[in-house]
Amino acid sequence: MITNSRSTNQHAQLVRLEKLQNEYGHSLENIHIVQHSDRRRMLEIETTSPIKESFSSDPWKEVSFICSPDMPKTRLGKRFIEKPLAETSVGNYWAIGASDEYLLAQEYENKQLTLFDRHGKRGISMTWHYDVVIRDIQWNHDLRQFFILLDRKLILFDPVTRLFQEITRITPYQSNTFRRCTCRNDRLFISYWCQESAIELIQISSWSFQQRWSSPMTCRANEFITCIRLNSKNQLALSIQDENNPLNRQFRFELRDLTLNTLHTISLDTDSGIFSRMTPLPDGCWALLNVDNNLVFILDEQGVVIDTIDRFPGPLHNIALIGEHTIVIRAVKKLLFYDVEFGEERQRQ
Repeated sequence: MITNSRSTNQHAQLVRLEKLQNEYGHSLENIHIVQHSDRRRMLEIETTSPIKESFSSDPWKEVSFICSPDMPKTRLGKRFIEKPLAETSVGNYWAIGASDEYLLAQEYENKQLTLFDRHGKRGISMTWHYDVVIRDIQWNHDLRQFFILLDRKLILFDPVTRLFQEITRITPYQSNTFRRCTCRNDRLFISYWCQESAIELIQISSWSFQQRWSSPMTCRANEFITCIRLNSKNQLALSIQDENNPLNRQFRFELRDLTLNTLHTISLDTDSGIFSRMTPLPDGCWALLNVDNNLVFILDEQGVVIDTIDRFPGPLHNIALIGEHTIVIRAVKKLLFYDVEFGEERQRQ
């Protein structure tokens, strides 16, 4: 409660207290303002542990930073600053991909692929016979298989039969190498690892080549595509890196249609680092990783940055979504699992 507070700012203080309670409700037992005999008002915070602390709140400036614009604004952002649902040790390197039920991770130094459930429990591990780093892992709902992209190969993996199948018809053109892939329904898009990156469209049912887009349609000179993802609305998201000034790299996020016409584009402001991983979210938004600066950017359906989270202690390698409620971040030698109710936030908007 608030005692002996001036009527002119009582409402504002109540609002701020409510925000504070909402932001830190998981660790607060009680929060209120007390008027002391010297007429100073004190904010008393009682945590779930038996510790009570007091902070001067005369004026409110001492605690106003807690409700600052730097605090996460989205449900996912707020979840990221809390303790993960699970934290699981894993080998080094980057590649992960998620289905409705599982996360598939490469443990390169152990020459294994390992399945984890949505609670972070380690499942079966399979020997990985290709002595190369996996570039990307994507789940195809129709085939119920993981698509595993290597530099020059596409491998399918069935988590039920545990069988691998190399799609020999899918090879890079000329001497180029694959970088990222994304698939939905009968479409497979593959982007290349080079400046002026090309993008190819493959028909999955026949494994037949459909189309190749090149610069400047894909990106401009001295630029390359660091990640590509397709969402349920058939919108293709591109993360594009500008190498015109290697000491001051510029990045932008673009939404395209299925013929690569640009729908939305926005610059991604950061001092350094590379945006090389992202995932579509169930609420229509996107989560992008700056893998060097430990940043997660959340963009809305028009590609506008609506949240930035910088609370991670070390480098971030990758991000994936299991089903519709579990986000997984791959960090250095560990996987962080977060349960998120995206649907509830969407209904309130």
